[in-house]
Amino acid sequence: MYVTNKLLIDSLIFIEALEGNKVSFYGDLILEGQNEFFINEIILSEYLYLLIDYNGGTSPRTLKERRAMQTILNKPLSELDFLNDLIILPSSNIVRWLVPKFMSAYNLVPNDAIILTTCKIHSTQKLAWHDVDFNPCALQGIELLREDQFFGQASNVNHAFVAQNNASATDVSLS
Repeated sequence: MYVTNKLLIDSLIFIEALEGNKVSFYGDLILEGQNEFFINEIILSEYLYLLIDYNGGTSPRTLKERRAMQTILNKPLSELDFLNDLIILPSSNIVRWLVPKFMSAYNLVPNDAIILTTCKIHSTQKLAWHDVDFNPCALQGIELLREDQFFGQASNVNHAFVAQNNASATDVSLS
């Protein structure tokens, strides 16, 4: 039986592969064949920002100030081709109230809280992430895929964090 899992992929997965790091993790996610791949606007923004920095040799803000952004974006960038294979999940009005709750409950920065919120509101089962300490996923019923887990090594999920925050996890829900 062919099972399709909704998998949100964080921007650092793409950036690491672009830089030649952790390429096998990215490749194996794609080759696994049981995943449907998603991003959101935050992940797209983070990726484009880092891609411009990577290809421009300086910060995107500096390129903007020099009016040189087009020198990067007008080049054929093969690093953008894969975006055509991803589904961009839209935002929702729920973001207005759920993001601050996730930030407060799990000590998250806004972008990470928006990514977690996207997973939650779109019933995304999995999140591919390089951060080994993104424990709120487990509390929200989202499987965190990291390179060490993907290749069958022991999980680094902080079980003390999960146990400590289980009470607050019920407070941060869609209902």
